[in-house]
Amino acid sequence: SATDLELTAPPDWRPGKSGGMRKAAYEIEGAAGKGEVTIIDLARGAGDRLANVNRWAGQIGAKTYDEASLKSALQPIAVGSDSGDYVVLIAPPEAEKGQSILGVIVDKGDKTWFIKLQATTALALQEKATFEAFVKSVQLP
Repeated sequence: SATDLELTAPPDWRPGKSGGMRKAAYEIEGAAGKGEVTIIDLARGAGDRLANVNRWAGQIGAKTYDEASLKSALQPIAVGSDSGDYVVLIAPPEAEKGQSILGVIVDKGDKTWFIKLQATTALALQEKATFEAFVKSVQLP
């Protein structure tokens, strides 16, 4: 493809709206709700972990982090032959949107890549293992 991404998406994820920054997108839906998986790339300077994770947390009404707490929240994950930082953001039950985010940030060359699943909390938890397998299948250019 034009993006040179290689990946293996689960058969029940439907292609979503991609283009521009969105190098790939998938819609997921089930009894537990709806969600979306996106892969975007930005200039390497956009990869600040604390700023991005706190922005995501703000999107769903989850707690934000300081440097120390973020360090323990980020877990390494294989992204194809590369390695990324993986965070699971679960919105509190009282959060307005009732959504959670599974997010991966990878620095490669002059770009930072973001692989994110945002869905109802129930669906995000249900799709967690599938998302992790998907992330491991992604070969970044």
